Amino acid sequence: MPRQSSKKSAARIVTNTGQSTNEFRTLAREQAAVARLGQLALSGASLASLMNEATTIVAQVLRVEYSKVLELLPDGKSLLLRAGVGWKRGCVGRARVAAKTDSQAGFTLLSKHPVVTEDLRKEERFTSPALLSEHNVVSGISVIILGRERPFGILGAHSSRKRAYSKDDVNFMRAIANVLATAIERRQAEDTLKRQAQVLDQIHDSVVSTDLDGIVTSWNKGAKRLFGYTAAESLGRHISFVYPKGQRKFIEQQTIRPLKEKGSLEVEAQRRKKSGKEFWAHVSLSLLRDSRNAVVGMIGYSIDVSKRRQAEERLRAANKTLQREIAERKQAERVARSHTQVLLHTLDALTTAPDLAKFLDEVLIAITDEIKVHSCALWFHDFPNKINTLYKTSYSGRILMGERQLEHPSASESGIFKRKIALKSLARRPFVINNATTSRLLEPEVRAWMKAHGVKLVLCVPLLFGKKVIGTLTVRDARRDRFSRQEIILAQALARHVSLALQLIRLAEEGQHAALLQERNRVAREMHDTLGQSFTGILIQLEAAEDILMENPQVAGGHLKKARDLARESLAEARRSVWALRPRVLEDRDLASALRNLAQQMTVGKQIRVDFSMRGTVRPLSPETEVHLLRIGQEALTNALRHAQASRIRIELAFSRRGVQLSVQDNGQGFNVPSSSMDGGFGQVSLRERAEQIGARITVNSEPGSGTRVVAVVPVTSSPAGVLY
Repeated sequence: MPRQSSKKSAARIVTNTGQSTNEFRTLAREQAAVARLGQLALSGASLASLMNEATTIVAQVLRVEYSKVLELLPDGKSLLLRAGVGWKRGCVGRARVAAKTDSQAGFTLLSKHPVVTEDLRKEERFTSPALLSEHNVVSGISVIILGRERPFGILGAHSSRKRAYSKDDVNFMRAIANVLATAIERRQAEDTLKRQAQVLDQIHDSVVSTDLDGIVTSWNKGAKRLFGYTAAESLGRHISFVYPKGQRKFIEQQTIRPLKEKGSLEVEAQRRKKSGKEFWAHVSLSLLRDSRNAVVGMIGYSIDVSKRRQAEERLRAANKTLQREIAERKQAERVARSHTQVLLHTLDALTTAPDLAKFLDEVLIAITDEIKVHSCALWFHDFPNKINTLYKTSYSGRILMGERQLEHPSASESGIFKRKIALKSLARRPFVINNATTSRLLEPEVRAWMKAHGVKLVLCVPLLFGKKVIGTLTVRDARRDRFSRQEIILAQALARHVSLALQLIRLAEEGQHAALLQERNRVAREMHDTLGQSFTGILIQLEAAEDILMENPQVAGGHLKKARDLARESLAEARRSVWALRPRVLEDRDLASALRNLAQQMTVGKQIRVDFSMRGTVRPLSPETEVHLLRIGQEALTNALRHAQASRIRIELAFSRRGVQLSVQDNGQGFNVPSSSMDGGFGQVSLRERAEQIGARITVNSEPGSGTRVVAVVPVTSSPAGVLY
């Protein structure tokens, strides 16, 4: 027995030794496979190549028919077969499985641990998805491929046979999944860095990043523009190469160390270009952090501030001069305040003065008093004839005009002459005549006048309409040698007020002219809408009387009486139109009654049927709206009677919440409506002009043989009295 027992023990030892050897070989093979995949990942292979290699290695090492990489899609509800071995053609890149317990992969995601199944047919934790059942898969292993914020997906190995999987198999799968996760995360980080680099390249100024030791890791185009170095020349070098020589220690102590302590830093330091030129740069520095908030580097934003620094140096150098100028500046401020008061006063006068001519007097007196000069004069220019006209002069607080302007040669009727100064006055900027008694810009007569009055200095300020010079404001002085800058500015500002006043005068004149034209058009419309149309009614009555005079004198007499009545009404209406009053027909009636009465008067004795109707709740209308609507209806009726040969006319007045609508429709012969309102007769022009006066929309619809319909719509606008306008 002892001997037999020894043999059995020896057999067990041999068996265990063989089993350990096989396990060791399997483990070594798995480790080698993981190492090979890791080297492939480090070589920069694409993710697709890496996933294909991973599934090939899994299938070979675990000796299974199927292996796969499933990617969790953005919706989180399904996984896509990104790579695999053994699957039918067309599955890779298309097949999907559910990310829930409908699949082993989904269950793995939910459990967050590796999942092993020896026999899917007996599995109760999850069901077999179509991808596995179609390939007769029985057993398998699945592990999670981790991601930065959520799992990337699942790595799986499957067999069509029932089999067990060891802990080493599970660890091998996890190792492969970790290699994939690391490669995916690195690739995503690289993609992020590329996108960031593309964004940084769009920034005009310099943006440079380094690692924590100061080694350059990114270099945008702005940095190339600022320093002159390309990215290829800069990446991998210590940032000190863009500083003056010998400053590496300074950078470590004064920049990198404080930045690590504070998290951000702003400094101004000297930098050096590739050409060797040194300059001052303002640098904003921040720490770079990864997705786990760990500090991984530094980033700096640099701009050239050399010009600003030079300006500051000049400012400091000029500080003593500035101190000396303070007293002069205070004096200038006092003068400026005084001038401002003058400008405000004259501007207030411009906005309130009923007589703009008097405003010009105030401006001239203000200049004379404020600047304390001999006199101030206003000239108007006729450049085509090179003639200056002296308009007004301010002297000793008085305004002089005509020949009483200090006996100036240009003030007399015979003294308007061509002067050389008119050519100089083409300038749109103020200019100074330093010696008025000798200047060749002035005619001899004017130089003599200047000498007689002791005038030495003349400031000429142009009066502008846009870019056109229309005159000159001249400021004369007998005592000083120059005008100060503030005085010239004041004279220029007041000259602008004068120009504005002249423009207002011109606009007022143009407004009066426009008002005259508008009144003329109104009278023309009134004449057309009253006298012309009344005369049409008279002619209709006279023609009717003429037709039956011999056969029925009594009826003809009735027509003559109506014609006489219309003539009397027309005379009264003509008188009223002169005063722009409402038509008589509206004095004692509302608009509806006036329209009905108008239709009856205009169609009496005619074989024409007129139907009048009114809809809606009557609301008050402004007098102007009533007048124009009545005239629009009158014009439409006149056109129907005169041209349409209609047998029936329908008039409708409708009130609604949106406004009021007047419609006049006949069954006459119709006509082709012109495409432009200017192509119609005076009647159509009158219709549209009246509609515009009350903000109405008017339409004329007609076709030959189909009659005509004129519609005027007046919208509601709010008013204090609730009246329609």
